[in-house]
Amino acid sequence: MGTTPEHIKQRNAEYKARSRERLGEYDRAYYAAHAEGKRAAANAWNAANPEERRERDSAYAREWRARVRKSVIERFGGKCAECGFSDWRALQIDHINGGGNQERMLATSPHAYYKAIIASEDRRYQILCPNCNQIKRYVRGERRQRAEPPAT
Repeated sequence: MGTTPEHIKQRNAEYKARSRERLGEYDRAYYAAHAEGKRAAANAWNAANPEERRERDSAYAREWRARVRKSVIERFGGKCAECGFSDWRALQIDHINGGGNQERMLATSPHAYYKAIIASEDRRYQILCPNCNQIKRYVRGERRQRAEPPAT
C-alpha cells in the first residue's frame, strides 16, 4: 500500500474493522480506570469557569447552526430559486406546498429539523430569498398556522 491519504484512510479503516472488539475492551477498561478523575476535573473546571463555558458552548452552537444551514442551502442549489440571490445569510428554506411552520414546530429540535431536511429525497423544499418568499406567500395566500407543540 502507498502513503497517499486515500491509502492511509483505507489502512486505518481495515485496522479498526479487524480490531474493533479489542479496541472496545481497551476503551472500556481505560474509562473505568479513569472515570472518576476525568469527572472531577471536568466538574472543577466547569465550577470555576461558568461564564467561559457558556461562552464556549454558545460559540460552538452558533458555528454548528451556520455549518448545517450552509449545507442545507447548498443541498438545494445554494441560491434563490426565483431570482438567483446567493448570500447564504439571508436565504430561507421554503416548503414548496406550504406547511413549513407546522413541520418546524413538530420537530423535536433544530438538529432534528435540519437532519430531516438533509435526508429528504423528495423535492418538498426550495431555497428562496426573503423577498421572493414573501411574494410567494402573498400570491398563494399562505398564512402562518399555529401547530401544537409535541407532547412531552
